[in-house]
Amino acid sequence: KGAAEATGAAKAAAEAEAKFEGMKRQLSEEVRRASQSAEMRAEELGALRTEERALREKAGGLERALAAAQEAAAQQAQLMQQEVRSTQQQAAAEASRLQGEHKRKVDAMLQEQLEETHHLTSSFQQARALLQEQLGGVQAQLREMQIRFDRREPRPEDLAQMDALRKQLKDKDEIVRRTYEEMKYFKLELKNREENFNQVFGNQPRVGTLNPVGGPKPSMRSAVQQVSQMSLGATAFSGVGNSMVDSMGGNQSRIANNGRRRASATTGNFGVTGSSEPSAAPPPPTDSVDATTLPPLGVAAQPKKTSRERRPGGGPMGSVGVG
Repeated sequence: KGAAEATGAAKAAAEAEAKFEGMKRQLSEEVRRASQSAEMRAEELGALRTEERALREKAGGLERALAAAQEAAAQQAQLMQQEVRSTQQQAAAEASRLQGEHKRKVDAMLQEQLEETHHLTSSFQQARALLQEQLGGVQAQLREMQIRFDRREPRPEDLAQMDALRKQLKDKDEIVRRTYEEMKYFKLELKNREENFNQVFGNQPRVGTLNPVGGPKPSMRSAVQQVSQMSLGATAFSGVGNSMVDSMGGNQSRIANNGRRRASATTGNFGVTGSSEPSAAPPPPTDSVDATTLPPLGVAAQPKKTSRERRPGGGPMGSVGVG
């Protein structure tokens, strides 16, 4: 039993020793790995420390550079502020100078403008006074010329034309007066011939048939008398028209001769003679004739009826007007 226990203890010791050796080897391995890791960590730490020193040095350089940059920036800002202040002072001085110069120029221009305005006003007043004086002279000349124009004498050609027109008017008045006298003569002549004809042929008996239904027919004597009076009137008016056209009145004798020949032919056709025959020439005019009292052309002048005129049947005979 003791041997067994010893064997068991030996086995347990062997197992414990083997276990211890295993643990020892494991621990040695772990120590070795730990030492290796420590070495690696030490190396890394050294590298880190080296890097830290480098970074610290770099940071110091950067800090120094930053300080230098800040100092330079401060100096630059100070310089810029000084330059800005100087520029502002210069700008203010330049503005003040320009304002003063501008004010002097404006004052000079205003003074020049005032002087020019005074000069122009004076010139305008002088020109206006001169124009007023000239206007007064021109108006006086105009009034004088108007008076001379109103009192002007007629021109020679105007006088000649007025004399010619007066002569033409006088000639026309003379033609009208002669025409009126001739018409008056012809009317009296026709009236005298009518009275003689009625005295000679008015009371003779006529033979004919009685027509109680129809009206009285015009006789041959009445027709002949009307034709002769119409021919005398046409001849007289033809002479009047020719005499009015001719301003010199050269056709008056032809009118009178035509009227006399017509009167003689009419008297020869009717076969009337007697002491009541008027003379060959018309009586000279004894008074002036107003042209406004003449009958208008183309209108028959109706002579007054007399109690001695007879109809073809024995009654009063109607006279025919001569235009």
